[in-house]
Amino acid sequence: MRGFPNILNIRSLGGIPAKDGSLVRAGKLLRSADLSNASEAEQQLLVRKYRVRTIIDLRTGFERRPAPDPVIEGVENVLAPLLPMKTLGVVREDYNWTEMLTLRWNPDDYDMRRIYEHFVDPATSDEWQTIFQVLLDNHDGAVLWHCTNGKDRTGAVASILLSALGVRRADIIEDYLVTNRYLAGRRRAILAEAEEKGAKPALSDRMGALLDARAEYLGSMFMAINRDYGGVEGFLRDICKLDAADLQQLRYLYLQ
Repeated sequence: MRGFPNILNIRSLGGIPAKDGSLVRAGKLLRSADLSNASEAEQQLLVRKYRVRTIIDLRTGFERRPAPDPVIEGVENVLAPLLPMKTLGVVREDYNWTEMLTLRWNPDDYDMRRIYEHFVDPATSDEWQTIFQVLLDNHDGAVLWHCTNGKDRTGAVASILLSALGVRRADIIEDYLVTNRYLAGRRRAILAEAEEKGAKPALSDRMGALLDARAEYLGSMFMAINRDYGGVEGFLRDICKLDAADLQQLRYLYLQ
């Protein structure tokens, strides 16, 4: 998507194929990194060209307070912090330089696969229900959801939604990994900042686990879903509280 220099990793799910031969509708489902730096022109572009009617913020209050979403006329802002309390000590999207540089924080010690399992923990049920209710209520315009980098929580929501729409797992993973291309500049900037602050050269290797989108992370999430709910259908039923009519409605709204 062009015209958004201040919004990273922004893209549409439109055109992704489903198993039945249909395609995800263009201009209905958007994902991105945080919107706090969006200019007035970018905000108006979201509303006028892309017809965004609802923005779902997946960040915690700790993340939102210093970088709140803009208030845009005609757009509803919905909060759905997709991060159980048990994970808060692990995910540090603000990157704690002091701890890293003194080697008290080694990102490789943080198991990203476990974090992805937490995204589908029963404790997130209210958030998943909020997300899908927004999607079911969206009869006109587009829904945009985001976290901080538009990588992990945003990727998890996209993956579960695409699963509900009947998209093949390989296509879900392919879309998820596109993030690495969209965030390449931010990755370089983070590593450059670390180097300027005196980080040792090996830090870039240790930080890879946090900065990259990796297929095995998503794989761990789906493995947890299979283990705990018997598969995606069970997760959609038990955690997201979607019945057959809801799934049919989602496919009617977002497939063509």
